[in-house]
Amino acid sequence: MLKAMMILSIGENLNKKTSRGFTLIEILLVVVLISVISAIAVPNFSQPYKNLQLKTATNDIAYLMRYAQSRAVSKNKKVRIEFSDGRQRYWLTEESQKGVGVATEEQFVKISSRLGRENNLGKDIRVEMQEENLIFYPDGTMDKRELSVCNLKKCFLISTKVQRGYVSVFEEES
Repeated sequence: MLKAMMILSIGENLNKKTSRGFTLIEILLVVVLISVISAIAVPNFSQPYKNLQLKTATNDIAYLMRYAQSRAVSKNKKVRIEFSDGRQRYWLTEESQKGVGVATEEQFVKISSRLGRENNLGKDIRVEMQEENLIFYPDGTMDKRELSVCNLKKCFLISTKVQRGYVSVFEEES
């Protein structure tokens, strides 16, 4: 009799189905939870990315200004950084002819190297300054200017006024 009960109980275990996968409800629940967490996290990452774009654009302009200063000294020509399209594009130019005749307006041509190419700012970044360009002279001096590079929430100031012969970058207070 004991053997019959053992066989019966073993047989019952063999006939039961065991679940080895996930149900549709469990999968849907996981998808909904991941969607909710993603919806909360994505807005938190967008603002730091925009600030990174702003900082990169500011550093690129400051680097180009420092390069323009060293090029003006090494080539013994005036170099100019120019802005256009509402200050959304910028590039470097230099004097085309040194000391040929007396011209009322100086002639500048685009620099043909990689650093003379046109650079575009992002759609949310704007540059504010009084003049359309900034000139760097062969003696290492430059026009005294301040440029504000801003997005919707933050600004950086690029200044050539603070210390003679230096391009300085500051974070502006909101």
